[in-house]
Amino acid sequence: MNTNKVALVTGANKGIGIEIARQLGERGFIVLAGSRDADRGAVATKELVAEGLDVVALPVEVTDPESRMSTVLTLGYNSSKAAVNMVTVMLASELRGTGILVNAADPGNCATDMGGWTAARTPAQGAAVAVGLATLDADGPTGQVYAEEGRPPW
Repeated sequence: MNTNKVALVTGANKGIGIEIARQLGERGFIVLAGSRDADRGAVATKELVAEGLDVVALPVEVTDPESRMSTVLTLGYNSSKAAVNMVTVMLASELRGTGILVNAADPGNCATDMGGWTAARTPAQGAAVAVGLATLDADGPTGQVYAEEGRPPW
């Protein structure tokens, strides 16, 4: 089932990222599986394609300072939550009226390389928030941050 919707999933080579890619693919999305490591991205893409999903590997360049994606991802990976929130609002504002929604997802503490393998939540559980945001209708909210329990109080 192809919905003609395309999702770019960064970090799609492992953990929560590959789960987001999988769940969106299962919902009929064409998934661009972004990965900083092209080899890991290719392996993950092959796994998802073998599951019958429409997934294309997309190396994501984060070291080129001229790249807009580099700027966004560097802020996302290296900054405080306030900076990530700011980037979310800025991108949402820039893309308003295009049919592209920009929201940030807080997956909670999940059993991944980053969260530690003893965390109670699985990557699939952590992916649910992002998948919910990615499958919003075109008139859905934009420029917001969401966690499993909804919008944070701040």
